[in-house]
Amino acid sequence: MAQAAGKSAATPSVGERIDRLGWTAAEQSLSERGYAITAPILSREECESVVALYNDASRFRSHIIMERYRFGIGDYKYFANPLPELVAELRSSAYPHLADVANQWAEAHGEKSLRYPREHTAFLKICHQAGQTKPTPLMLHYEAGGYNCLHQDLYGEVSFPLQMVFMLGQLGRVQAASGARGLRTSDYLHHALSAGKRFTRLLSRQSAARSEPRPRRYALHAGHHLPRRKMR
Repeated sequence: MAQAAGKSAATPSVGERIDRLGWTAAEQSLSERGYAITAPILSREECESVVALYNDASRFRSHIIMERYRFGIGDYKYFANPLPELVAELRSSAYPHLADVANQWAEAHGEKSLRYPREHTAFLKICHQAGQTKPTPLMLHYEAGGYNCLHQDLYGEVSFPLQMVFMLGQLGRVQAASGARGLRTSDYLHHALSAGKRFTRLLSRQSAARSEPRPRRYALHAGHHLPRRKMR
């Protein structure tokens, strides 16, 4: 028991792992290349735990078939409240770092009045005041040949320019934006940050599960803002 407790205590929390990322280098790469690659964030077990939720309809509020909207080939589901603990922790832990980047970009573009609050709860209050109350984290699913076209999902007046995406165990090739195209994922899982209008991405590498019998892919999009309207 003592050994197990010691091992558990030595495992950093999701927030600690995110805080340890090289955010200065990531921001520079996002600005210069449109994407950045960071150190690992999630374990294989954590990725698998999120994927396991996909067939539990009670965890989601909406199911989108991408072909219907010409977004690509595949589907995705918006999580319902309450969000899974891991998803909520990823979103709230990453937000302060992303808000710093978003504010730097806003200032660089001359948007003096636009400032994102440092805490995610404060930003959510702004969304609520604008009538945007539904959560935007979602999980994407692709079978062989599936893909997601570059597009924007902005459903309200309030939005956040950086969104975090986690590739949850896939085999073969991932089609991503900018210079991330053609990355092989047989050895890694990738985490991406996409910036709203610029579709900038941040990728984080880590060991991937190798037991997937088919080229089936899942991705977690940990959206920070809340939408106003609902897609049907």
